[in-house]
Amino acid sequence: MTVGVYNSFSCNSVCSRFSATPALPAGILFANDTIYGTPVETSSLITYTIDCSGDYGIFSLGGDSCVLFSFVVLGYPTELSAGFSEQTVFIGLPFIPIRFTGNTVFTEYSITPAVTDGLEFDESTGRLSGVYTGSVGRRSFEVTGKNQYGSVSTMITLNFQRR
Repeated sequence: MTVGVYNSFSCNSVCSRFSATPALPAGILFANDTIYGTPVETSSLITYTIDCSGDYGIFSLGGDSCVLFSFVVLGYPTELSAGFSEQTVFIGLPFIPIRFTGNTVFTEYSITPAVTDGLEFDESTGRLSGVYTGSVGRRSFEVTGKNQYGSVSTMITLNFQRR
């Protein structure tokens, strides 16, 4: 279930102990200068820092001497939300983009019915934005997030009003 690469590194300095910050996901191990394992839970994209401690104190490794790395753990989609189910949108004004997120990383999104009248939906990020140019009214949309393990959907209603 891991998206990323096997990470191994060496440093130009003498270190007696390495540690990763923040803590690695359950099932991912860090020993003998190597990060390995099989994750048992999903995670968002996180950047980890490798710290080295030895006789001269603690310092973060990166740049030319060691590797900072990021990875994400994909899982089965069970949750998708914008954080709210209804939003007022004023005709002719841009609105704060609505971003749909869930319990895992989604590789693609879709919206039904298709957005029109100045609204835009990014199928790679799940972002709804734009300047609505249509008429007053309410309209509900079903947004679906997908990855290689499945899909999950949620509903959002937009209330289009005059300024």
